[in-house]
Amino acid sequence: MAAVVLDASTILSALFPDEPGRMSEIIALIGREGALVPPIWPAEIVNGVWLGIRRDRVDRDESITALERLNRLSITVVELNLPDYAGEVLSLALRHGLSVYDACYLHLARSRALPLVTRDRRLQVAARSENVALA
Repeated sequence: MAAVVLDASTILSALFPDEPGRMSEIIALIGREGALVPPIWPAEIVNGVWLGIRRDRVDRDESITALERLNRLSITVVELNLPDYAGEVLSLALRHGLSVYDACYLHLARSRALPLVTRDRRLQVAARSENVALA
């Protein structure tokens, strides 16, 4: 069983050398605990890497190697159904001024009673407001 919900911002900040995140710490956390992510996570990760490469923030080959390492970690994509999106996710997004994407992470963490790992300040504030622990 996974012990955390992992936001894409955490992985992306660790991939870019100009960000404060450190990939080794995140990989260690996922290796120990395992992680759950909503269905938008893979697309967010690849899109973020693509943008980083286009903006010369990260090397293409290093990014591909990092993504291959991520594929070997215990990260489980959890499907959300339309009632989740139409009801709880939308409600969380509206209540906290979040994107629907960020509300998906909050919903997953809250519904599974798991801590959320995120570097997104607005999402951290929303998590605290919803009594979701931050890891």
